[in-house]
Amino acid sequence: MLISNATTKRSRAFTVCELLVMVGLVGVLASLIFSGSIWIKARADLAVLTSRCNHLGTALQMHYQKNRSFPDAFPAHLEEDLSTYITDEAFFTCSANPAARSAPLNASYVTPVLTYKHAYVLGLDTRYDTDVSVVLFSNLTTDVVEKLPLTHNAEPFILGNRATGGTVEFASGSQVQLNDDTTATVANSFRLSDGTPFNVVKFDKGESGSAQLKAVDTDIIQLVSYAGIASMRGGIADAVSSTSQGTDQLSASTQSGEVRLIGRVLAGASTTEEEDAGGAGSGVSGRVNLNPSNNSAFRFLLRKPDGTYITREDLHDSNRQLDYDGDISWVLFRPKGNGNQNSLLLR
Repeated sequence: MLISNATTKRSRAFTVCELLVMVGLVGVLASLIFSGSIWIKARADLAVLTSRCNHLGTALQMHYQKNRSFPDAFPAHLEEDLSTYITDEAFFTCSANPAARSAPLNASYVTPVLTYKHAYVLGLDTRYDTDVSVVLFSNLTTDVVEKLPLTHNAEPFILGNRATGGTVEFASGSQVQLNDDTTATVANSFRLSDGTPFNVVKFDKGESGSAQLKAVDTDIIQLVSYAGIASMRGGIADAVSSTSQGTDQLSASTQSGEVRLIGRVLAGASTTEEEDAGGAGSGVSGRVNLNPSNNSAFRFLLRKPDGTYITREDLHDSNRQLDYDGDISWVLFRPKGNGNQNSLLLR
């Protein structure tokens, strides 16, 4: 009898242990299933966003073909401008925040610039994977990129919001320092497929403002205004957005690194970074200090709307006598010498 009771107790104890193990296994399995379902949902969400981006690219192309221009980004109303090609209003609902409708999309939209293949257009974020964004580039190709965090005055900042004054710092250490009275929309920050951090800040139409761009290493910072885009890579530059007689202007002066000024109204399709099919452009004026030794580290290339160029060699050979007054598609310069002697104005 005593033996039988002891056996029964051991049997019950073993059963309880088994149950505990089974409960633990079920918990682990449920966790794996739950994690797997989130991953599957994130992948499905990403596929939907990629499809939406491709659809938006097609709609932008159709708008351009009909109007010979892209929808404006100052302010952006894509749900209205593209309504002829995308009739479902729900299409513009941001996946990251369905209640926000189209606001995040409009905040991130930058008018496409077909002569600069990396010029950013817009970005859509996944709902479950906050480190990934789907981006549409100016050549209207779609890519899944790594979304990067940023801060404003050392505090976490939400992309698409407006910042006034202070320092916007990106994950790589690059910065945009806004003057106290300057307000800008921080449109996006992501990593290109080649690993290059790419950061976008927008100045509003008709508003004056100034900022210093500090792009570390080969980072790209794009400062977008109604007049055009100042694209800074690996250096320090000052940018000023202003108006003169009702015309928006964007000027950039560089202390180091490479700056590209891109006209707002452009036509054509890009073939390479420095060759394109041309189109109407914006006027430019300013002064660039050419290194007397004509060092190859200095870069200057101005693309006219008719497809011809003014090169570094043209500037050097002119012995400071070359003047140009006309439209441009874009101009790239990486000068040597004093920063205050290297300034261009886009209008």
